[in-house]
Amino acid sequence: MGENKKNTKTTTYRIILLVLTVISVLGTAFGFKPVFVLMLSQACIAIVLPITIASIIYLTCKKELMNDHANRLYDNVLLSLIMLFSVYISSLGIRGLGD
Repeated sequence: MGENKKNTKTTTYRIILLVLTVISVLGTAFGFKPVFVLMLSQACIAIVLPITIASIIYLTCKKELMNDHANRLYDNVLLSLIMLFSVYISSLGIRGLGD
């Protein structure tokens, strides 16, 4: 099997790592509890998920982009159910931050 190594020496990778590290250090320096920061990050992921799924649905429905691989009715129904579930989970995440 071929090796699939990730190049971690790129400038982009190092900048992302630096930003995430600085955010983590500043969060704890200003007295935020690490568990709250983790919960906040997970809630943000839950908020972004429906946007990502909507983008996937939009792009995979475009016949001129996907040619023969465009979504069929079954695919659209399944993706719509996944979208509804992710919106529900996102609403739970947003409500959970308020508690």
